[in-house]
Amino acid sequence: GGGGGGVELVPYREEHVETYHGWMEDEVLREETCSERLSLEEEIDMQKSWAKDTDKVTFIVLDAETKEMVGDINLFFYEEDAPYSAEINVMIAQPSRRREG
Repeated sequence: GGGGGGVELVPYREEHVETYHGWMEDEVLREETCSERLSLEEEIDMQKSWAKDTDKVTFIVLDAETKEMVGDINLFFYEEDAPYSAEINVMIAQPSRRREG
């Protein structure tokens, strides 16, 4: 378990890519998130493209006390279909941090 002090959301930045890439090496996690396996270089390129994307925002979920990366949150904006609305996808990648509320 974690520190119990909640979570903090921070923008997905280059310094997060190595840990994120490590998560995505897990075949089950890729299946659960409908993700393709990428090389570290491809993951770095993907992070850079996401940072510029106007249809999507990605945040890294940190443990608020320990600052450990535990997952990510993606917001997908669909302005044409439903202004001011978004689809939210949450991934808690660290198995030990799941089911904490």
